[in-house]
Amino acid sequence: MVERYNADMVAVTKQMFPYYPDLEQIKEFYCALGMAISTWQHVEAALFLTFDRAVVPGLQGAAASAFHALQHTQSKLNATDAAVQFALLQEADHARREVLLREWQVIRRKVNNRLERRNHLAHFEVVTYYEEPRAEDKIRLIPMAFDFRYAAGIKKPIEYRISNINNIAGSFQRVSQRLLKFLKKIPQRNPPG
Repeated sequence: MVERYNADMVAVTKQMFPYYPDLEQIKEFYCALGMAISTWQHVEAALFLTFDRAVVPGLQGAAASAFHALQHTQSKLNATDAAVQFALLQEADHARREVLLREWQVIRRKVNNRLERRNHLAHFEVVTYYEEPRAEDKIRLIPMAFDFRYAAGIKKPIEYRISNINNIAGSFQRVSQRLLKFLKKIPQRNPPG
């Protein structure tokens, strides 16, 4: 009974909206969205490893407990930033310290930018354009209807198509790799004890 009803609904929908996305397009969109959001964990893991390297705790697990107690990635980024800047003070070569600090500031800005994109993926709403003939444009993520900052022009409206979402997932992967490369440059010091 349910299958028959669904088949009838699909037929009616296709008749009324011939460009309505097919099941494969819908699956591809949600798969890309899920992969992009899942890929963000690479950024948080790399951010933690950077934080951990910078604080070098005397007690195994202390940094991990503190880092993961922070609920928001912005807080995790701020904590990591403070730890990295402090750890870089251990670099005896002043010129190298300045180079590392500038490199860290670029990475930090990139992570912050990716965080904004991650928040869009997690908090924007999915819309389907029934009359859109192009497959790439049928399903999109857009700001929530009640986020009037976009309607008022305070924030520039942005839409994400599947290709944008896939690109964002790739950018998450790249910034996490950049963090992992950078953490190896943080001067190590011996833990107290």
